[in-house]
Amino acid sequence: MIVCEVTKPYAYKKLRSHLEAMESDIVGQRLDKYKLVSLIDNALDILRVEVDFENTSRVPKDEINMNAGYSQGIDKWKDPDMYPTTLTLLFNDKQRTYSFSKEGFDELVNRISDAIGHERIHQGQARKRKLQHPGSEYTGPGKGKTERDYLGKPDEVEAFSYNIASELLRRHDKETIINAFRIGDLSILKDSINFVAYLASFEDTDNKTMRKLINKILKYVEHLD
Repeated sequence: MIVCEVTKPYAYKKLRSHLEAMESDIVGQRLDKYKLVSLIDNALDILRVEVDFENTSRVPKDEINMNAGYSQGIDKWKDPDMYPTTLTLLFNDKQRTYSFSKEGFDELVNRISDAIGHERIHQGQARKRKLQHPGSEYTGPGKGKTERDYLGKPDEVEAFSYNIASELLRRHDKETIINAFRIGDLSILKDSINFVAYLASFEDTDNKTMRKLINKILKYVEHLD
């Protein structure tokens, strides 16, 4: 039997609640992107997430991309004015305003929640190590062995298993997922874009990294609502 522990997501319900509270200010509105940044910043400030933005030509019109990060060094300083978790919103540099439907808003909330949740898993991992040892460092997209080495690091396996569980729970109820795992029907995992990315990198599930990933996904499905 495989015993598999997971790092508990930090304030998962609270994070979702604060993000979802923005709905009336965003849905059906055409917002200046700087107003949108301000709304998200206000929603996440209580959770000690620093929000900033970048205008870039690499983001297509009408799309918003984002990056999130966790700094173990800042966490170690314990400065109340310095937040160890950051969210950077990436906008098209020639577009000023954005419109949101209910579906578009839900997608925005999901993406922010997944990005922050991933970094909060890393924060939990670092704190388990008493902030003494650095975890995995993201050095940019890679291919082949470089990508597998990064995705195969224990910290990333755990953080991405959280993301995959979250994606699955948005498509299926918990019991459906657990039953699929119980009977060995792993096709349900293909409803997660992050799992598909792992499968593309590792080619099949018959290896140590993918087995560990799958076991941790199940644990997070059991932990999350």
